[in-house]
Amino acid sequence: MQTIAVYCKASFQEGLGHVVRQVNLAKVLIKKGRQVIFCMEDYPPAVARVKENGFPVFILDSERPFPNNVQPADLAILDRGDNTHKAIEVLRPHARLIVDFDDLGPGRNSVNLLIDANLGPGDSKNSPPNVKTLFGLSHSVLHPEYSKIERVARVYTKTIQSVLISMGGTDPNKLSLLLTQTILKLAPKILITVVTGPGFEDFD
Repeated sequence: MQTIAVYCKASFQEGLGHVVRQVNLAKVLIKKGRQVIFCMEDYPPAVARVKENGFPVFILDSERPFPNNVQPADLAILDRGDNTHKAIEVLRPHARLIVDFDDLGPGRNSVNLLIDANLGPGDSKNSPPNVKTLFGLSHSVLHPEYSKIERVARVYTKTIQSVLISMGGTDPNKLSLLLTQTILKLAPKILITVVTGPGFEDFD
C-alpha cells in the first residue's frame, strides 16, 4: 500500500485552511487505497480536526522537521507555503515524490508537482521544465458537499433580513466581532449568524 505523508501548517495566526483542504483530499486518497499520515506542528485545534477524521498525526518541531519513527513515504504533500530550496532538499530522503500546494517560496522550483488554483494555466511557463503544474480554478480542492449544491436561480427581497458571517477557523484579526458590531449599529434588529471555527477565541 502506498503511503502519503501530508505536511501542512496551522496556527492561530495562519488558521486551519491548509488542514481543511488536506483532510478533504486525504479522504479521497483513502478511498483509492492509499495510507495517509499527517505531519504538523502541535496546534491543538488542527491536530484534533485531523484525528477526528481518522488520520494519524506525527508532531513536528523546529528541531525535528520530519518524524524519525515513520518510514519514507511514496509521496509527500506540502501545504505550508513559502518553502525554501533547503527544505525540499531535506525532505527528499523522506519521500520519493513531492507535491506542493500554493507555494510562493523558491522551493516550488524543486518539487515534482506544483498545484495552485490561484494562478492561470499560462503561468506554468514560469516554472522549470522538471516541475509539472496544475494551475487554475479547476484544480481547487473542495469538500464533495459543494458538488451537491443546486445551482438554481434564487429570488431575494429588496431588504436585507439576515446576515451570515464566517471568517475561517481562527479569525486572528477578530473580524467576526468587528463585522457583527458594525452591522448591528446600522441595523439593530437584523438577524446575524456567526459561524466560528475550532480555533476561535472571542466567544464572550
